[in-house]
Amino acid sequence: MIDKLNEIFRIYTEAVQSKIQKRSEELNRKGPLRLLVNKAVELRIMVDELENDDEFHQLVLETPSSFYGDYHGKNEWAWQQAVKNFFRRSAYYADIFEGKSVSIEATFHNYREAFQRREFQVNYFAPMEFVKFAERTMDLGAFHIRRFSSEELSTIFRNSINEVFYPWAVVDVKQLQNYWFLQLIESVHAPKLGWIHINLSDIERVGIEYTEHPKAVEFALRQLALFDWQADWWKKSSGHGHEKQDRDLERGWLGFGIPFVLGVDDNLLDSPRPVPDISKLETEPFIDAQTGEEIGEVPVVYIHLDKSETDAFKAFIQSTGNLLTSLRAKQNGWQFLEVALGNFIKAFFSEGLEQMLWHITALEALLGEKGEGVTDRLARRIASILGKSENERKAIRKQFKDLYDFRSDLVHGNPFQKQTYVGHLRDARNLSRRMLLWFLHYLCKIQATIPLNETAESIPTREDMLTLLDLDQKSRIRLRWVIDILPSGFPCISEWME
Repeated sequence: MIDKLNEIFRIYTEAVQSKIQKRSEELNRKGPLRLLVNKAVELRIMVDELENDDEFHQLVLETPSSFYGDYHGKNEWAWQQAVKNFFRRSAYYADIFEGKSVSIEATFHNYREAFQRREFQVNYFAPMEFVKFAERTMDLGAFHIRRFSSEELSTIFRNSINEVFYPWAVVDVKQLQNYWFLQLIESVHAPKLGWIHINLSDIERVGIEYTEHPKAVEFALRQLALFDWQADWWKKSSGHGHEKQDRDLERGWLGFGIPFVLGVDDNLLDSPRPVPDISKLETEPFIDAQTGEEIGEVPVVYIHLDKSETDAFKAFIQSTGNLLTSLRAKQNGWQFLEVALGNFIKAFFSEGLEQMLWHITALEALLGEKGEGVTDRLARRIASILGKSENERKAIRKQFKDLYDFRSDLVHGNPFQKQTYVGHLRDARNLSRRMLLWFLHYLCKIQATIPLNETAESIPTREDMLTLLDLDQKSRIRLRWVIDILPSGFPCISEWME
């Protein structure tokens, strides 16, 4: 079958080379005066004609016989689209039109490989609004943050190909060149040709979504959101520790934004992804300093990280990334951490009082329990972790209870008894952010003591951790020695009762 496919493939590609090369030479002989000819249109017309010829249809009919099996379906339209996409996205037509030497043997090898692949890579690019770094490129382990030139972006998004065949996928690179991008790569399963993928068991289920972005991007956002972001005008505190002044309530916080995510994959059998609405990006006029005239638009930037701040940012992200990647939360039965991080991200990209709601929800996922006195328990646990002195712990307990009152009024639809300020949103974020960082270290310390072959029943649960947290410092010191010497089965020890 492969030999027959190779023969039909060669017949078609030779027909392509003959027709496109001839037309390209005719256009080039016209010289520079041939300005009215749109070469993209010329190429698209020729390709449409070639794909309506008998040689192309024979290739479409023969291709499934060589690759059809348990993976791909039989739908003829799906195979036809896949063959079309291969020649277009692989730049085969464009290379010939530009006079490049193209090997038929190498192209056939790539053709076979494209249909045999079961996995491909998606390269995600998420523009980060409102922030400016001191470095153009930062390798942060699982992802990069990088600023690209318009030429680099045009190559990445393959604009030259898309302008001819996929106009909906052409990216406005001149506007995007002014942004830093969160960039990462994800491996995904190749789609099955001719199959409609519907999981019937999920039709009536509602999943939990923390952002509208791909899960791989969301994982990176967990690290980024934990950094202590702050707008330039709010960086300096007007208070001292927890003995802050009233005007601190007018000092809020601000993070970066991710209005959309661009995705580029290397699956040559599928059409490229459409470009999202780039107009979502917030810009401001760029004024010429000499003439005072508006000459364009630039991104709105509220957070300028200088060299030392950028270095601190990189160190923090790498350190936090090491904790997150080493932690086996799901295997250890600590799913509560995933819930808390998800709610924290939701708060990060929310506005107004909704921020407070999700930050408090993140704290409840970490430390809360059902039953009476939940507010007091949460306040006490947070204060015991964050407070270094009794005065600090007292101030933190009051701060949390005030925030929890706002949350309760919001949830229950009660009128607010107190005025809310942006400082309250900052306080809620600071509490949830610091508690999440503390828990990451706490869980990693516990995990380090667990043997790899330990059964799930022997791994400390969230309730165990909270019980330990509820003990005061003196009790923890005293019980540390007792727990080590207690026999297995404690407290029910038969020998002690005989």
